Amino acid sequence: RLKSEDIKTFEGVSPETVENTIEHNLKYLHEGGSLGRPDFLINIIRSLNVFLSRHAEMKVLTVGPRTEAELFGLAAAGFIPRNIRGLDLISYSPFVDVGDMHDMPYEDNSFDVIILGWVLGYSQDIPKAVAEVARVGKPGAFVAIGHESNPFPREIFDKDRGFSLEGTEFEDTADILSYFEEYTESVLFRQDIHASLKECICHLLVVLQLHSDEKASS
Repeated sequence: RLKSEDIKTFEGVSPETVENTIEHNLKYLHEGGSLGRPDFLINIIRSLNVFLSRHAEMKVLTVGPRTEAELFGLAAAGFIPRNIRGLDLISYSPFVDVGDMHDMPYEDNSFDVIILGWVLGYSQDIPKAVAEVARVGKPGAFVAIGHESNPFPREIFDKDRGFSLEGTEFEDTADILSYFEEYTESVLFRQDIHASLKECICHLLVVLQLHSDEKASS
């Protein structure tokens, strides 16, 4: 039922965004790629004690959801639909705002939970994207991050896509967390790649909490 004419795209993509990001996500939007991937992070969040006690009031932002699958997953986990927003360079949904993670269209201190699901790799200016997360997150907000670790040469996938995608890579969760260091109060969960899986496509997963008092940048 997805029609190309119903898809909105962000105009004037910033230089911080990896080239061909929109083309890449449009391709996999039509193909329905990675629909189950958001559950990796959602299942971690729903196991937190603070989620069990506060989920009905928590406001959630998911950055780069591509499809509504992530929003449905959050609602199924127990978050209230009216408290869930998506932000992406492309959107066919009234629940996903069109915008850039390097300059989010939200006020300071807006969200209790921010999900960066497999989206930081599309940034060429990670500190700027992270600063925006810290800005729109409330004091003590939870940030969940996913990143695909792919051992295969990029050229293989570029050939299949028909264009290059020079994304930002992270070696491990320590690499990801280094960008959040000044904003982080605690790290609640981290998953690195097991030694036996170094030759497989796997996922780096992190859940952290922002400082609960004043922002480090203030």
